[in-house]
Amino acid sequence: MIDWEKPFPIARINRADLTEFGFTDEQIATVFTDEVMAEIAATMEESYHMNFGFWEDFRRAITVVLIANSLNHQDVQASEKEQQQHGTLDTGA
Repeated sequence: MIDWEKPFPIARINRADLTEFGFTDEQIATVFTDEVMAEIAATMEESYHMNFGFWEDFRRAITVVLIANSLNHQDVQASEKEQQQHGTLDTGA
């Protein structure tokens, strides 16, 4: 049975990311406690999910993955066909 509510995390942050905004090591060590980081992450999650950009990015990601999987499947089929033609297909027997 499929678990319709199973979460699949899409992003993560860590303290090293804070250096991108110019925070010093001292600031990061003293200001950005686990609780503050969790609050930042929760705020980002809510903002991103409620923002139209989330759904646009989600649709784009679905398309990219499905196309890639389709191409990979086609490559496997072509390789198997080529191996069959050359008599080199390993059937596992």
